[in-house]
Amino acid sequence: MSRLIFIFSTCMLLGHVGYTQLPATQIYSFSVQSAGDAFSANNAKYLTGFNEDGYNSQPSFINNNELLITSNYFEPSQTDIIRLHLARETLTRVTATSQGEYSPTLMPNRRHFSVIKETKGSDINQVLWEYPLSQANTGSLLITDEYRVGYHCWLSGTEVATFLVDEPHQLVVFDVFENSGLQIAESPGRSLLNIDGKLMYIDKTKPDRWVIKSYDSSSNDIQAIATALPNSEDMVFMEPSYIVMGSKNKLYRLDLNDPVSWIEIADLQKYGINNINRLAYRSNRLIVVNAK
Repeated sequence: MSRLIFIFSTCMLLGHVGYTQLPATQIYSFSVQSAGDAFSANNAKYLTGFNEDGYNSQPSFINNNELLITSNYFEPSQTDIIRLHLARETLTRVTATSQGEYSPTLMPNRRHFSVIKETKGSDINQVLWEYPLSQANTGSLLITDEYRVGYHCWLSGTEVATFLVDEPHQLVVFDVFENSGLQIAESPGRSLLNIDGKLMYIDKTKPDRWVIKSYDSSSNDIQAIATALPNSEDMVFMEPSYIVMGSKNKLYRLDLNDPVSWIEIADLQKYGINNINRLAYRSNRLIVVNAK
């Protein structure tokens, strides 16, 4: 396994800090090939050696060579957004605010990205915020008077699906121009995908049987797709028709054209990965988060 060495424009010395709230998570990159039933994950690279014992998670592609991630590298007690250039092997600090940011996501206009931003003065204090990729300004609030946003996924330039923290949790699609929302379901999982304009999510209403479902905002139609991989939270879509999920050290694949059974496609234990957490995928590159 090869280790990426990142080049910094500013040298920094960080003292030893005990991470009491944020778990230690590390990010790896793989080149994947898929043809028919065959699948391979090779060219493994360890991306977060710069923050070995820290929190590094929620990877999101902004193009084929760059990732946005959530990390506590610069401020061990909170998170910021960091930009990783995989080809140049460099990192850039994108946000440096007094509150933490999570879940960076490229917006449909491709000039901005959205985050879940912590705010002060509320028991539940997570809002949906946007920043320019150019870092030209400090960004702006996207949804007014909503402080419960946990996760999100853009469906179009105006529609965003949100996981709202509640009892039970809610899946709500907002129109950010109209500042209006429509509740779609209760007890969703955190993994939200846009597949050809439709939202794919995990319905966790039944604790012993999570179900992958799709939602079409044009018709307001919800369809059950398949049973999710047991006890697995995160999924990605791989062309032409596959959902990939992870469990412990293994990856599994489901064909949406025949969504009957999950097939094991890779064992990543030899890379030191034993607790697959989050996933991201783009153009034959798979990003895996390992929770220590």
